[in-house]
Amino acid sequence: MLASKHCGDHVMSSRQPDERDFSALTVAELVDLARHERIMMGREDDSCRCIHELWRRADRETLESATLLCGSSDPLDRELACDILIYLGRDPYEPVFYDEAMPLLVRLLVPEEPVDVLYSALHAIVNYSPWDRDDLRPLPAILALSSHGDELVRFSAAKALGGCEEPEAIATLLRLSRDPDVDIRDWATFGLSRLLEVDTPEIRAAFWERVDDEHEEVRAEALSGLARCKVPGTYEALVAELDRNTVHDTTFKACEMLADPRLLQILQNWHRILGEGTSKCLGEVLRSFQRSAERTERNDDVD
Repeated sequence: MLASKHCGDHVMSSRQPDERDFSALTVAELVDLARHERIMMGREDDSCRCIHELWRRADRETLESATLLCGSSDPLDRELACDILIYLGRDPYEPVFYDEAMPLLVRLLVPEEPVDVLYSALHAIVNYSPWDRDDLRPLPAILALSSHGDELVRFSAAKALGGCEEPEAIATLLRLSRDPDVDIRDWATFGLSRLLEVDTPEIRAAFWERVDDEHEEVRAEALSGLARCKVPGTYEALVAELDRNTVHDTTFKACEMLADPRLLQILQNWHRILGEGTSKCLGEVLRSFQRSAERTERNDDVD
């Protein structure tokens, strides 16, 4: 997956920590300082500290400041506005000012915007989880951006569509699962396999197509989808993938989803091969298989 550059996922550098008390600053001072540190000085750490403080406050003054930034002629201001809105007042998962913030973000989803602004707006919408609210306001713009010439924008669109069961969204994810960019294929396939409960012939066909992908993470997501749908032939596809020199953890999880007891011996062989290098994921999958085997044995004894 492509790495995020936003404050919510930001890893602080080893530079000496700033001793300033950000809680003592006004909203206007925090916004000005965030702009200065990011735009003028290139110091992302200090900008993020300001934004974290604005997230914590989650008051109307902060929303109004972000609104003004959204209307700025400077794209760096508009990008900063998205970063302020993204986690504004999470408590811990419910954003405040949702109905007022979402239209601000949607208005930025136009192809003419710079890539960084589009990415920031889409990233914010993803973290607002609009599909949990059946809020389809962003959908038309996201669908349009899914064909954008920049791979980062298409990637962000694929993420934003994950979990949306609207037919247009599913059709777009199916198309993006064939994108030339591996990260986009990966996320689109993930969106179809693990963020949806929908099972159609078209989705199954997309999974089979991606089982032969050159990248193992994409193949693993496709196998997860086949396992979720319990598609005939999934066992054989998993066995073929487990016969490769390396296996992605998501493939092990797909084995758990299919829950075919014939896979247990192959998984145990991988455990022996990896030894101390066995991943936590494989260990959990093996324990799940073993618990299932024990339940089956107890039931057989009762019978």
